[in-house]
Amino acid sequence: MFLSTWSIRRPIAMVAFIIILIMLGINSYRKLSIDLMPSLDIPYVAIRCEYDGASPEEIEVEVARRIEDAVSAIDGIKHISSTCLEDVANISIEFNMGVNVDVAATDVRERLNRIREDFPDGVKEPTIRKIDNNATSVVRMFLVGENKTVDELYDYADDSLANRFSSVAGEVRVYGADEMQVHVMIDREKLSLANLTMEDVRNALKKNNLKAPVGRIKQGDSEKNIVFDGEYKNFDDIRNIEIYSKDDRRIYLRDIGDVKMISKEIRNKMFLNGQPVAAFNIVKKGEANALAVIKALRKRFDEINRSGELPGGMR
Repeated sequence: MFLSTWSIRRPIAMVAFIIILIMLGINSYRKLSIDLMPSLDIPYVAIRCEYDGASPEEIEVEVARRIEDAVSAIDGIKHISSTCLEDVANISIEFNMGVNVDVAATDVRERLNRIREDFPDGVKEPTIRKIDNNATSVVRMFLVGENKTVDELYDYADDSLANRFSSVAGEVRVYGADEMQVHVMIDREKLSLANLTMEDVRNALKKNNLKAPVGRIKQGDSEKNIVFDGEYKNFDDIRNIEIYSKDDRRIYLRDIGDVKMISKEIRNKMFLNGQPVAAFNIVKKGEANALAVIKALRKRFDEINRSGELPGGMR
């Protein structure tokens, strides 16, 4: 009744008011985020701890249980779940609604610092991250290469392409192989004939790969820091390491093995139509508009294809 009366008495003011409401609605609609699922703010903290060479049973006893006991006394915890696999333990901590996830992550980090010395030798530093339930995967892409190894595909995807796409999205995860690293390939038969052990090789590699500050030189009012740089610069530096020397008998690394640049142990593989590929799984930021992110990724995807920057044989 009030609106109808006011509209009759003040028609121009009412028309102006309606126009303002329509403009506000159009502007809000343009900014409206579109996503598959509604936004959820559930406080989760995830812990990942690696222990190379350990079985799931060892991971459970030596790592997961110690972490669970350490964090269980933190206020606001609703549920703790652990998954123990070969070489790694994943612990997920769910907090009650309303708990500040930043404060919770800090409390978890402090608890883990207290038990760091209790872990067996070989356990890597635990990593802690907050889980954003709204950060979902929106795009999957594949890098295919004719006459290219999966190591070459992964290396280029991880070093070059991932950064191009991460600038317009939240996180880019690359699958199909693993990071490239230097591998020292020892021939067991030659090692045995030389009467050496793997410990001898390890000690020689460690002793000859050193970079450390050794002092400074003063000249008038200025001074320069001096650093001893004994790090390996190329493969030949590693091959020419002296493993054993006694009575004019010298054994070098090249005599008992070789050095190659290959990927870490491959624990997962990706295939497209039966062909090995490097796969990109692109995850948007939690508050980002899914459609806007996909459009920006498509634009960057087309730019890369048109520019011809991909190495020959890759697409």
